Amino acid sequence: MPAIIEGQTGKTAVNLGFQATKLGDVYTMLQLIKEYNIQTEKIFIQVDYIFNLENGYSNVMQHELMPFVRENKITKDYFYRHFSTEKQLYYVPFFRYSYFDVKIGLRELLLNVANKETNILKNKGFTALQGNSFQHGNALPQEINAENKYYNQIVAFARIHKISLVFFCAPFCKHTKNLDFMEKLKEKIPGLYDFSTAVADDKMFQNCSHLNAEGAAYFSKYTIQKMLTDKKS
Repeated sequence: MPAIIEGQTGKTAVNLGFQATKLGDVYTMLQLIKEYNIQTEKIFIQVDYIFNLENGYSNVMQHELMPFVRENKITKDYFYRHFSTEKQLYYVPFFRYSYFDVKIGLRELLLNVANKETNILKNKGFTALQGNSFQHGNALPQEINAENKYYNQIVAFARIHKISLVFFCAPFCKHTKNLDFMEKLKEKIPGLYDFSTAVADDKMFQNCSHLNAEGAAYFSKYTIQKMLTDKKS
């Protein structure tokens, strides 16, 4: 939660996360940060079982990037890589809106046209999940892939452009099976912050792999304290 991070550290923060994000999406976002010359002290990247999902991508990121499809080569390449209708999306403006109208929504469209601040901007990218479904059937993979090409590209890109990265795993509910997957992941990602068991109270989870608003607030404070303590030591 950027507001909590800013309140406790005095540093500016923004949440660029998307639901169902894969490492290929993260690599695209990292390229865009460089493309738009966004200055940052550190970039924090969440990674867990997505290390095994090399070919996946976020369908939420699709419609978030859609308005910028013609803005640069990175967004253009993204759409050409993930869409069978890439030419229509690229060349036909109304087709782009109609393709994603259910996800974008008329309210968001009108607010952007009127240059008004949307909820995404007000909360600096953070969207709270509400409630608690107590769905406890979650399980991490039993095995881990030998590598993930996008992870390798992320690390190489950061090294070339002198970008400081911090990898972390967010909490899972205590009922999650195969949590030893995280030990295997730490062998693949040196310095990974393993917060998979940082939240023990089930009421802080919207479901077994997503924190609700209360959990997000607790985890934000916990993460800041842990990282600041490590920095001092």
